[in-house]
Amino acid sequence: MRNVLSGAAGQISLPNVRVIDRNQQPVAPPSLSATSLSRRGFLAAGACALSVLGPQMTWAQAPVWREFRRDDVGFRVEMPGAPRLRVQKGDPADNWITSTDAQVRFYNEFFDLSWTEFKNTVAVEDEYTRFRDMMTNAGYRIEEDVPLTLQDVPAREFIIETGNINFVRRIMAMRNFAISIHAMGARNVNYSPTARRFIDSFGLLRK
Repeated sequence: MRNVLSGAAGQISLPNVRVIDRNQQPVAPPSLSATSLSRRGFLAAGACALSVLGPQMTWAQAPVWREFRRDDVGFRVEMPGAPRLRVQKGDPADNWITSTDAQVRFYNEFFDLSWTEFKNTVAVEDEYTRFRDMMTNAGYRIEEDVPLTLQDVPAREFIIETGNINFVRRIMAMRNFAISIHAMGARNVNYSPTARRFIDSFGLLRK
C-alpha cells in the first residue's frame, strides 16, 4: 500500500507528560504484526496509508500509563508510554497551519492522537465526510459509524475491521482544531482494554 507520509517537519519535546500509574500490567501481544500509521495533514493518519513497523522500533514499550496533555489545544489523554511527536507545517496556500501526531506503540497495538490547526473554524461534518470518502476510495468498509457527544462537543467513532488492518478512530473538532484519536491492532481492537483506556481517557480542558 502506498505510503503518503512526507517527512515530519520536526520533532519537539514532550510538554505536560507525567506518570499516572506504575502498576499497570502488560498486555499479551495480539496475533498481528506491529504496524504504523502514515499520514499527510490530519485525516490521512492511518486511514489508508499503513506500513509495517520494523523490529528495530522499540519506543514506548514500557507498560507505564502517562497523562499527555496540550493546554494550548485544550485536551488530555492517557497513553501507555511516552509518545513520539511529529509535526508538519502547511504551505502558505494550505488551509491548515500545523498538523501534529503523538504516537505510541504498545506491543502490537498502535495508538495515535493527532490534531491539526486550521486557519479558520473547522466544520466537523466536513471532517467526517472526508474520512468516509478516504475509506471508500481505499477500499475499506466502515463497520460502525457511531455519533457521540464528548463534554457537549459532537464527535463520531468509526470502526474498521479487515482482519489485517483493524482500527477504531474518533474524530471531533473545536474552534479551529480538528482532533483524531486512533487505536490500531488485532481484530476487535475496539474491545482491547488498552485501546479502550486510551480512547476513553481523552478529555477536553475547559478554560
